[in-house]
Amino acid sequence: IDPTPMPPDALFVATPITGDYPLLVDFDASGSTDPNADPLTYTWNFGDGTMASGINPNHTFTTPGTYTVELTVSDGMFTDTYSIDIDVINTAPVADFVATPQYGQPPLLVNVDASNSTDINGGILTYTWDFGDGTSATGMTASHTYNVEGTFTITLTVRDEYGASTTMTQTVVVSLSTCNLVIHYRTSDNSSSSAMDNQVRPEFQIENIGTDPIDLSQVTFRYWFTKEGTSAQQAHIDYADVGAANVTTTFVDMPIPGTNADAYLEFGFTAAAGSLAAGSSSIQSRFHKTDWTNYDETNDYSYDMSKSSFTPWNHITAYCNGILSYGIEPIDNCPDYLTVNDNPVLDNTYQAEIELNSAGLVPNLSNVIMNAGNCILLEAEFEVELGAAFEAFISGCQ
Repeated sequence: IDPTPMPPDALFVATPITGDYPLLVDFDASGSTDPNADPLTYTWNFGDGTMASGINPNHTFTTPGTYTVELTVSDGMFTDTYSIDIDVINTAPVADFVATPQYGQPPLLVNVDASNSTDINGGILTYTWDFGDGTSATGMTASHTYNVEGTFTITLTVRDEYGASTTMTQTVVVSLSTCNLVIHYRTSDNSSSSAMDNQVRPEFQIENIGTDPIDLSQVTFRYWFTKEGTSAQQAHIDYADVGAANVTTTFVDMPIPGTNADAYLEFGFTAAAGSLAAGSSSIQSRFHKTDWTNYDETNDYSYDMSKSSFTPWNHITAYCNGILSYGIEPIDNCPDYLTVNDNPVLDNTYQAEIELNSAGLVPNLSNVIMNAGNCILLEAEFEVELGAAFEAFISGCQ
């Protein structure tokens, strides 16, 4: 007597169930059973519009996404289904490029090459360049000419056909100086607690990216910070490749505070430090207040908690013979405007003077009533052509 017919039980395993596209997955339905020992047929729906049959097929998923793979098992009378989700991942490409040269005098032609960028998925990549001066380009390679001095950050964005992207940046220094310097920075104050304690611990690598040696006695560089209070400060050089005794430190209060800075620590070198050939030289430093009260580094211009390994950092500025050769100084907070009867007129002092003169306003007497650093405040009386008079306050940065 035949047993009562019963439906089969569908079951399968998939290996792997997740991975980057194109993803080859092996399927095995040998775990499917039939209570009546009836022979089974296997029908597969891979969820991407393709089908297959057999007990252990394989299938390649060529597009990222989540696919529900369904197996239907039949004994000729009854069917049963079983499904598994397969996650096919699109890992973002890795952006990588070289910029040549990274230092020089204007006009400076810089070539960029992103051919070292990779995509584990073998996808189609697009390349977008931001040259840091308002200009951009596309393509695996590009070139750009910088016509003015400055420190510019080149940003490469590599994007695949599914929209995943990563970026990489490099710094280009355009300067009339012959000092080919880049300052690399890292900090051990890379937690919220250490950024609020009583010491600041910046470390530096001074890199000569040129071919000629640089006389270090001509080099200075500045770490910009907010000192929180008026206490005296002390700096220490814990290590320097050129010898700690050959590194000098000077604290300077800024007469006009800048963005996230009211002081800087200037590092210099004695004649005994010698020259820096092509390559880099390391310095480990720390500084504190004499009363050991705390700093708040989180709002400091030169501080970056994320830089736990040496990275070029243009918020630290370097100078050769007093000429800025690397980095961007913090913007000072000196106002730059003209007021007439307490109403702002123009944003640029020198343009304002031209406008006044061209309108027939003749300055009668100018008197300096404040002089702080590079900023001046002038109180002047102007006569208009019709004979009326008013006071104008001109404030600006030289």
